[in-house]
Amino acid sequence: MASFRKGLGEIGLSEGRNLVIEFRWAEGRFDRLPAMAAELVGRPVNLLLGQAPPAALAAKAATTSIPMGLCDSLNHDLRHPNSQSANAPSSSGSKKPAKPATK
Repeated sequence: MASFRKGLGEIGLSEGRNLVIEFRWAEGRFDRLPAMAAELVGRPVNLLLGQAPPAALAAKAATTSIPMGLCDSLNHDLRHPNSQSANAPSSSGSKKPAKPATK
């Protein structure tokens, strides 16, 4: 959580000032995810973040108007499922520099 909050701070977001973070835990019961996603979609949220693919898929099924992302841990970099950045973290979490194009 410290890295997550630090990253948010780097883009000007701070809990209690201009940001509210709400957590939901399914406790391994994936059958609860659709109802949890629907509950969040019914609130005034700007972003849905899933920590595991089943949570992200439940969020995706619940809305098409709220942006969503997937992170493998709140201590790693966040990745938007549709982003394709050359400097995005690899599966190991390390950032690889972009390779120059060759002909």
